[in-house]
Amino acid sequence: MAIRCEINLEDSSTLGGTSRIALYFDSQVESLNQWRIVDAQGFQTVVVLGRIERGRRIDQDLFKIQYEALVGGNK
Repeated sequence: MAIRCEINLEDSSTLGGTSRIALYFDSQVESLNQWRIVDAQGFQTVVVLGRIERGRRIDQDLFKIQYEALVGGNK
């Protein structure tokens, strides 16, 4: 039986209310496999990770925000 570790964090300084995030770790594979975020309005977002590949390099460009594309490229 897998034991799941959970870490809960809360930010009460958020404008409009309190935001919460819960991180869930699978103790057998020692990795983050899920998180849940509740925003200040009470809306919940759940992200579940599956088919995780360990040891694979991740393209760092995936984490760059293309601001020009968001604003239409106008300067």
